[in-house]
Amino acid sequence: MALTRSFDTVLSAVGATICISILAWAVSNSETAMLDSTGIVLYYLIPGGLAVGFCASLALSQTIRILYILLVSAVAGGLYMTELYLVQYKPIENSVTIAAKLAGRPVDPRSRLEVVEQMRQLEPQTFPLMTQLGFMWSARKAEISGGNWPLTIKGRQVGAIGTVALANIVQCNESGSYVMYKSDRFGFNNPDYVWDMKQIDSIMVGDSFGLGNCVPLQQQIANQLRGKGVGTINLSGAPAGPLSYLAALQEYAVMMQPETVIWLYYENDLVDLAEEKKFNAYMERTITNQPVGLIQHQTAIDKSIRELVEKEILEFRMTETTEKPRKKNKSSIMDFLLLRTIRNELQLYFRKPGHDFQLFKRTLSQANMLIKSWGGRLLFVSLPNSARYLQAPFWFRNDTWVRNRVLNIVKSLGVDSLDIDPVFARHPNPHELMYFPGSHYSGKGYEIVAESILKAVSPNSTNLKSNRERKHDQ
Repeated sequence: MALTRSFDTVLSAVGATICISILAWAVSNSETAMLDSTGIVLYYLIPGGLAVGFCASLALSQTIRILYILLVSAVAGGLYMTELYLVQYKPIENSVTIAAKLAGRPVDPRSRLEVVEQMRQLEPQTFPLMTQLGFMWSARKAEISGGNWPLTIKGRQVGAIGTVALANIVQCNESGSYVMYKSDRFGFNNPDYVWDMKQIDSIMVGDSFGLGNCVPLQQQIANQLRGKGVGTINLSGAPAGPLSYLAALQEYAVMMQPETVIWLYYENDLVDLAEEKKFNAYMERTITNQPVGLIQHQTAIDKSIRELVEKEILEFRMTETTEKPRKKNKSSIMDFLLLRTIRNELQLYFRKPGHDFQLFKRTLSQANMLIKSWGGRLLFVSLPNSARYLQAPFWFRNDTWVRNRVLNIVKSLGVDSLDIDPVFARHPNPHELMYFPGSHYSGKGYEIVAESILKAVSPNSTNLKSNRERKHDQ
């Protein structure tokens, strides 16, 4: 009996020590400083409560102490057994495959690299998508590994906004089939003739949603607008954020001076803005309106992207032969202890990023002033997270506060805005608008966005043209 009493006392003391250690780590770790309410519960309240329970059990009867230990051990054991199963035995089938099978769509099992390599046998000028932030990340990695920054113009390190010109670009696969497009003369997702049009009604900037991920060309927003008679040039890229949108306007839109600039905002744009901030020279040059004339250096841009892409492909081949989902996930011990696989399965992300709303406001204000300088109009289009409509866990939809604050900033700047959230919310079957929680929109979703933009743009085209003509007459 004495041995039993000693053993359960030791277990309670060890449990209290572990919980207190976790709590101390959370308090001292800067990464937990921006947790939302869910993160606070998981990192602070649960270990703190368990520590209090273990300490209190030391002063209670042996029966209560043993019951408490058994309860905590059963819950913890269940979680770690589930983690072990997910890591070692569960076939990893991604959301694309699951959604496609449920909808009865065929699934292309190839990786993007395999698609690129097979396409190159027929079309040598085929590349995986690399624009804007993707270029910056790859360029930084090349620089860190001992190389030079791949694109320098007028003595400045610059980033590419478009991709390789007049090439076949392998985009993405979320429906079960890969999407590809032929880039225009400046590396954007447009038919090349748009740059020769006499009248440009609109220019669109945005991230992957503006680029058209991951639907066929005819279903993408810019192509739908062109199909309705709105002459549109698409300067979107992926991944990209607000600074990239502003840079695209400074480098390319100024030359065309469209009547309307369509700024597509998605709910992760401020996360991308935080990434863009890491490239200090790029940020400073963009925010102070110092374009470098990218439009005149497409040959250098093409060369730099080709070099980066080939390096990325070579590195990928050296580390693994395929991107296909593997049956076993080689998680580290720390990943296992932190239950990373369970958290990924549940989309349990609860860290609240340190959004720079002031920089966002300054960026949007700069864009608005630039567009007004040629008599144009800025239309800010807020695109909602697809998870909001597909009964995703609440922690995957807890960014409403960010969206609301962004829309308040837009309003304070006097910028016209279009919120797609209530439009989607009225749809009787949200599952038709996207493939799965966190995916891009389906063709139907993009169609609704395009129709909403068309209604917002068309009534103003004549007025804007008249304003510009009156300004010219004066």
